[in-house]
Amino acid sequence: MKPDDHHRLAKRAVDPQKINATQAVFFVAKTLGKSITPGSIQESPSTDDSGKIILSGAKFTTAEIIASSKLYMTPDGLHTVWDLSIPMPEAWLNVFVDDITGSILGASNWMSSLSIVSKDDISSGLQKRQKSTIQPVSYLIVPLGGRDIRTSVGTQLVQNPEDLVASPLGWHNTDNGIGNIASTFGNNVIAQENRKNQPNPILGLRPSVNTFSFQFSVNDIKQSPEEYADASIVNTFAMTNLYHDILYQYGFTEAAGNFQVNNFGRGGKGGDPVIANVQDGSGVNNANFATPPDGQAGIMQNSVALHELTHGLSNRLTGGPANANCLSSTIALGLGEGWSDVVALSLEVLPTDTRNDDRVMGAYVTNNPKRGIRLFPYSTNMNNNPHTYADVLRNSNRHYIGEIWASMLWELYWNLVEKLGFSTNIKDGAKSGKGNTVFLQLIVDGMKLQPCNPTFIQARNAIVRADRVANNGTNFCLIATAFAKRGLGQGVKDNEFYFNDFTFPANCN
Repeated sequence: MKPDDHHRLAKRAVDPQKINATQAVFFVAKTLGKSITPGSIQESPSTDDSGKIILSGAKFTTAEIIASSKLYMTPDGLHTVWDLSIPMPEAWLNVFVDDITGSILGASNWMSSLSIVSKDDISSGLQKRQKSTIQPVSYLIVPLGGRDIRTSVGTQLVQNPEDLVASPLGWHNTDNGIGNIASTFGNNVIAQENRKNQPNPILGLRPSVNTFSFQFSVNDIKQSPEEYADASIVNTFAMTNLYHDILYQYGFTEAAGNFQVNNFGRGGKGGDPVIANVQDGSGVNNANFATPPDGQAGIMQNSVALHELTHGLSNRLTGGPANANCLSSTIALGLGEGWSDVVALSLEVLPTDTRNDDRVMGAYVTNNPKRGIRLFPYSTNMNNNPHTYADVLRNSNRHYIGEIWASMLWELYWNLVEKLGFSTNIKDGAKSGKGNTVFLQLIVDGMKLQPCNPTFIQARNAIVRADRVANNGTNFCLIATAFAKRGLGQGVKDNEFYFNDFTFPANCN
C-alpha cells in the first residue's frame, strides 16, 4: 500500500458523496450506451449474509445485477469500488466502478456471447436429498475418439456411461424430488437447441423420450441442421457429462468449483450446471464458454465442445473457484486457449495414434482437414508446426498465443505417453500411471498451483511443481525437454523479452 493510500481510504470512508450501487449501474449503462428509466432499479440485500446487493429492473440485463463493495488496486493506489456482475444477452460483464467518481477502473467479460439463466429456472430446493435409483439409459453418440461423425468411428450406442462417484444420481436427476428427467436435463448439464438465440436458453427445445433411450440418428450430414437437432443435443449432453465425470477423477470436484446443480454436500457452491446451447442462433459455428464464479451457471455453445468445456476448467481452477478473472491478461487468455486445445486433443487420442500423427483442431466445423481453425496442425514435427516461445512477439491474439502454448503441451503429452504408455480408460484417473492420464493430472494440478494471470514460465513451473508433489519429480526431464524444444528452456526469464532458449538440465537427455 502506498503512503497516501491510508489517507485516501479514510477520506472515502466518511465522504458523503460516495455513489450507491444503483448509481454505479447508471454509470456503466451510460458507458455501454444503454438506457435506464429513473426509479426502475430496485435494490435488495442478498439472503446469504455476504453483504452483496441485488439489483433488479435494468432492462438491458437478462438477470439480476450483483453488487459488492471492494478495494481495487490501480497504478496510482487503492480505490474503493463497486464490483458489479452484469449479465446481458451479448456479454457477462464484471465491472469495477470507482465509488466516488463513477469512473470505470476495470472490467472483464466472462464471455463474448452468452445467454443467462436464473437458478430459479433450473430447480428449487436443491439441498433436500431424496432417495432415488439410477435409471438405465442409453445414448447414440459420437464417442470420445470419434472426433466427428465423418470419421471411421462413427456413432455408437453407449449404455449407462455415468460414473457414480462423480454423478451419484446419474445424469438425469438433480435430487430435487422430481426424480429422473427423461430429457437432456440433469445435474451436470442442461442441453437444448437455441436457434432463436433466446436470452433464457432453458426455454429452448430439448428431446424427450419415454424409455431413457436417446437414439436419434443422423442419416446424412448434408441434411439441414434442424433435421438432426435432437442428435446434436443428445451428443452434446453426453459429451459434457462425460467430460464432467472424467475431470472429476483428476480433481475437478465440487470443492474445486465444478459445474453442478446439486453438490451433494461435498463442498463448493451448487446451482451452476453447464448450459449447453446446440445450434445456437447467435452465429455460425460459434464456440464459447462463460465462466462466472462458482455457484453461477456456466454456459457453453456447441462447437468444438471439449475445447469450450476446458475454458470452464481453467477459469475455475486458476485462482480458485471464487475468482473468475484470473485468466484475463493477454498472455493468460492465450494460455487458456492453449489448455482448451490440448485437453480436447488429449481426450480424443486413440490407442493407435502416435506422435507422428498430426492433429487438427476444428477440422469438422471448418471443413479444413489440414489445419482447421488454427494456423498449423498440432504436431511434434517442427516442419509441420514451427511454433516457438519467441513467436509470442508476432501476434497478441489470444488464439495465436494459445497455439504456441498448446504446441508445447502437445510435446509434453507425447513425451509422457512414449515413456509411460497409454491407458484406454482415461476415466480411471492417474492411478494407472500411464502417460495420457499423468498428463491430464499434471494439467489440472498445475492450474491449481499457478498464480492468478500466469505467464508462460509460471504455468510451466506449476506443472513442474505438480509433478514434484504427485510423482516426486520423476517426470522432470520429460517436462523440461518438451518445453525446451519449443524455446521455453531453463534460461528463459520472465523479466526479459520473448527470446527462445532451447537449453535443459545436463542430466536430461
